[in-house]
Amino acid sequence: MQNIYSINGEKLKAAMRAGFANLVKYKEQINYLNVFPVPDGDTGTNMYLTVSSAVKEMEIVEGNEVGPLVKALSKGALMGARGNSGVILSQLFRGFTSELENNKEIDYKDFVRASDKAVKMAYKAVLKPVEGTILTVAKAVAQGIKDASYDSKDINMLLNKGIMAGERALDKTPELLPVLAKAGVVDAGGKGLIVILQGIANFLEGKDIGDIEIEPIKETHSFVKIEEVGEFIYCTECVIKGQNLNEEEVLDEIRPLGDSTLVVGDKSLLKVHIHTNNPGHVLEIGLKYGTLHDIKIENMTDQSRQPYISNEIHEEVKEIGVVAVVSGDGLGRIVESMGVDKVIEGGQTMNPSTQDILGAINAIKADKVLVLPNNSNIIMAAQQAAKLTEKRVMVVPTKTFPQGMAAMLGYDANQDIEANHKNMLEHYKSVLTGEITYAVRDTVYGDVDINQGDILAILEGEIIHTGKDLNTVTMELLTTIVEKEGAELITVFYGKDICEDDAKNLQGDFSSRYPDIEFELYQGGQPLYHYIISAE
Repeated sequence: MQNIYSINGEKLKAAMRAGFANLVKYKEQINYLNVFPVPDGDTGTNMYLTVSSAVKEMEIVEGNEVGPLVKALSKGALMGARGNSGVILSQLFRGFTSELENNKEIDYKDFVRASDKAVKMAYKAVLKPVEGTILTVAKAVAQGIKDASYDSKDINMLLNKGIMAGERALDKTPELLPVLAKAGVVDAGGKGLIVILQGIANFLEGKDIGDIEIEPIKETHSFVKIEEVGEFIYCTECVIKGQNLNEEEVLDEIRPLGDSTLVVGDKSLLKVHIHTNNPGHVLEIGLKYGTLHDIKIENMTDQSRQPYISNEIHEEVKEIGVVAVVSGDGLGRIVESMGVDKVIEGGQTMNPSTQDILGAINAIKADKVLVLPNNSNIIMAAQQAAKLTEKRVMVVPTKTFPQGMAAMLGYDANQDIEANHKNMLEHYKSVLTGEITYAVRDTVYGDVDINQGDILAILEGEIIHTGKDLNTVTMELLTTIVEKEGAELITVFYGKDICEDDAKNLQGDFSSRYPDIEFELYQGGQPLYHYIISAE
């Protein structure tokens, strides 16, 4: 083992390249660990994109001093962070580098101090830290480095001792997280961290890391492609102000006029949204109950004939704007019709970066912005983006598309951002989310043996039904939602791999079994998930 007592800028840059090269090598293995067994295996990809951004930023910096390099490293990781694993990794980098910004070189004391600060920064960034994750592994690594420093000043030795401690912690992650034990895997983020550190250690040992090529980072576009519109042409919205308004009464009167019908509010104010062929009739009904405000009527046929970039053309200055992350053209159309200003294309396995979310926030002509991540793996990146802008940004921590849609029912452009945030939090918690997807690996979930390719029915994140036939498993999930959860309104969004006829057949089967339960069907166009179900 080579003795290393200091690291200069040139060596640090080369060490990070080596860590990145090792991550490239093991990226797919890390993705595989992240599968339980639904198709969300993207931890390796998210960490790869995060470190790729960090290394690219470092490459721009000239000179041999550590300080400017670590500042670039931290900035690159921060802006390129994707997914929870990427955001936590960026915070580890941020904490580590914050101790070194004025350094020309790194000695063993710097290394120990920076490793400890990295862990503290990462834990601080997570609202509710969970043990059995990358945090646990990082903490063990830092402790291993610190313990070894009492006997050695050799950075190479300290790092190897830290890696050994981290590997022991990684092996124990299934004992701390039941979901890992169920899947028979260790934590993917923790494995990714060890892989990066092993690459760095290999370089310090003098091992040849070979040539690496940093692939271009695929940008996440803030747009939704509008396809052919359905039966109804005009997206119609208005606000009714009056006294003793009755939400159900107004809804019952306008519902026959179209679809995508929403009426929400209170006794003094109701927000109305509907796709219809007779917007005038909708407004006449509104006038019966009070005065009309914020009237908006858009011809969706015109929208469908040209590339549409989230209301960027002739966008007016607004008091409040809304950003939402959505995967699927149909789902994008729906949230935009409900008032979302910028749609970021992304979701499961395609998490947008902090930079993507920040770009969408800054593109809105409003000083206050609400963000709907609509995926648990995007919330941290959204929260990080919110800290990087001068605008007042609040994140509504929605974890699914139905939650995001429910949150928009509580949105009122006439209220301030704090009131909207509070209302949207209350609304999204009132909806249940069901999902139909497929297994990408053999595993055991609880007492159930799951085979690759099996259809999985998920309710609120838990697999509750499995089988071979898509329609059968979907009906089992719908039955559970109606009979056990007491849902009275079911909204189903069918994915890009489901044809309209099959979706309508499902609707027919459901309606014949439950004629008194309202069932709405929409084209979602989402990948991976055959059906997404919202239940109220």
